[in-house]
Amino acid sequence: MIEPFLQLPFKEKAYKITSGWFYNPEEFITKTLGSNKHYAVDFKLNKGTPIMAAAPGWAIASYHHYLLRSRKDERKFIRYKGKLASNDQGNFVIIYHPKQQLFTQYGHLENVDANIPYYSPEKKRGQMIPPIAKFQPEFFVKQNALWLEQGQIIGYAGTSGLLGDWSEPHLHFEIYRYRDEHGRKLEDSYIDPYDIYRISKSYPFPGHEAKMGANRLWINQD
Repeated sequence: MIEPFLQLPFKEKAYKITSGWFYNPEEFITKTLGSNKHYAVDFKLNKGTPIMAAAPGWAIASYHHYLLRSRKDERKFIRYKGKLASNDQGNFVIIYHPKQQLFTQYGHLENVDANIPYYSPEKKRGQMIPPIAKFQPEFFVKQNALWLEQGQIIGYAGTSGLLGDWSEPHLHFEIYRYRDEHGRKLEDSYIDPYDIYRISKSYPFPGHEAKMGANRLWINQD
């Protein structure tokens, strides 16, 4: 059992959880990608809200996005309201927490603190893929990463990586145990920090009463 060690990565009191461990069935992304699994928690926040390290650790940053392809014809990209639809985490920060041997990841940031080492993505047709092979625990050391204390600002909330017309500014927050030898996060690596594993309406936020599980990782909710 992991002792609670995370604080909310922002000071905003008027947030809402818009996606939990699973997406609601009617959400656009589910229809596009054909999966309702989320493996993360989305916090709805105003654009430009400062985002902070949820716990002490080593931080690096990169960028990830891809254009969405048609399920009927994968040679074609999807357009939404006349614009190419894109997905994934855009500007993101990964923090490795050596005491717990866990990672937290913060997606869709509008800007990232310039002091956090940035690793350029590989550009392919319709895709920008970060160098995920680097993202192993042994890479998160002084010469490659920046040590952050809990509560230090890492960037600001936004919609990077997403088509803004169908996604409001929010923070995509992940916590996971490990990556495989290729740097990929496997399904059994992810953890729900609320220990609920449900859709958004089951998650607590101010003004919305709901219980966290016994193995939650938040120090406190407020």
